[in-house]
Amino acid sequence: NIKADGWFNIEIYNENNQFHGNDKLMLSLKYENLDIINFNRYLPWPMEVRGIISGTTSIEGTSRNPSIFTVINIGSPGFDQLNGLELNGKLNYTNHRMNFANLLLKTKHGIYSGNGYMPMNLNFKLYNSGNILHEPIDFMFTGKTNSLEFLPPYINILDSLTTYDKLNIDQS
Repeated sequence: NIKADGWFNIEIYNENNQFHGNDKLMLSLKYENLDIINFNRYLPWPMEVRGIISGTTSIEGTSRNPSIFTVINIGSPGFDQLNGLELNGKLNYTNHRMNFANLLLKTKHGIYSGNGYMPMNLNFKLYNSGNILHEPIDFMFTGKTNSLEFLPPYINILDSLTTYDKLNIDQS
């Protein structure tokens, strides 16, 4: 279920019916119970993203450099080898950078919060099949859990890990 409202200023009589860099737009979207897996082909990474998303999004600016503001709730979220019960947060895309704020992930064994950003190109003018895996990503993740349920598959890429209790990790 998607409800959309707004406008975009596009030259109707252009040869290829595509956005031009300075075409302006202002759109508001409200969506409920969309299966994210249907959007994987548009994401700039090879890992699968899963879940049922509801939220609101506003898009404004130009097709070459849009600003996108989103508030989301995802039921049964999943990313690559990570799975959760619920994920809430705010996403803000400006100047080719996706900012994540007030993320709250609930899992079977804990609750986690996060903030950060990653470079991303979401313009409407050019198709971008670029892969962001080699781009700098800055993300801080904190949590309280009875089990490090998602850490073992990714232990080799951690920059740092701080704990206030005794931590036993079996890497076998």
